[in-house]
Amino acid sequence: MAYPSRVSLARFLILSFLLVSSVAHADETRSACVESYESGQQHRKSGSLLAARAAFATCSQPACPDLARRDCVVWLRELESSIPSIVVRARNEVNEDVPVHAAFIDDQGIEVARGTPIDVDPGEHRVRLVFEDGRSVEQRIVMSLGEKNRAVQLVVPREAPMAQAAQPPRAAEHTRGAEERASSPVPWIVGGLGVAAMGTGVALDLVGTSELDHLRETCAPYCDDADLSAARTKIIAGDALLVVGIAVGAGLAWWLLSRPSEPSAVLRSLPSGKLRF
Repeated sequence: MAYPSRVSLARFLILSFLLVSSVAHADETRSACVESYESGQQHRKSGSLLAARAAFATCSQPACPDLARRDCVVWLRELESSIPSIVVRARNEVNEDVPVHAAFIDDQGIEVARGTPIDVDPGEHRVRLVFEDGRSVEQRIVMSLGEKNRAVQLVVPREAPMAQAAQPPRAAEHTRGAEERASSPVPWIVGGLGVAAMGTGVALDLVGTSELDHLRETCAPYCDDADLSAARTKIIAGDALLVVGIAVGAGLAWWLLSRPSEPSAVLRSLPSGKLRF
């Protein structure tokens, strides 16, 4: 009885392995074809034409079953004429082309440097362009079925909006409080009253001193006590008002000097008019 040689046995094992592998691969291919065949139709019904095209491209491969492949080839051809496309361009205010650093459609990166059409699904989309200097511009569009090579032109803004630097919560609150205090009219009203008190105090002091000098020259030492008391009262009242005015002025000066440096807020709180130095 003849036994197979080692070489023949090795060939048999290799052929068996290849046969099993090919059968497994054929099963995987058939499963992928069937899955793409079904998912492509679902995507097309929901309006996701790009996903449907990818699925029909898979099930139209020669390795797929003939029945599924023929349908997928027809559907793929129909989608190619139905999928909308856009051509994105960036222009400045004098209608000159502007180079784009990055471009996005619905937050998905796209390539617009070559000016080639970009396929999109029907419906609403958001086109956003970002430039080298950090400026960006966006535009919303609505695409119809079969709309090809639609020109989407975005105008670059002249200047980028200045982003306000973020401040720590305490610093922001401190700055806000300083501006509120500086814009309040109360300190300036109090300061005005202090100036008025000092002016009135000086006037009363002068009048009282003048009356007292007059009495000393005309009737001393036999002047009427009521006249003397009236003159002294004016002097005392004038001194008191003068002290009050000085105290108010000192308090206002301390309030201004003890505040943090906020030149803009202080200038805004000053009365209107030209500043003179």
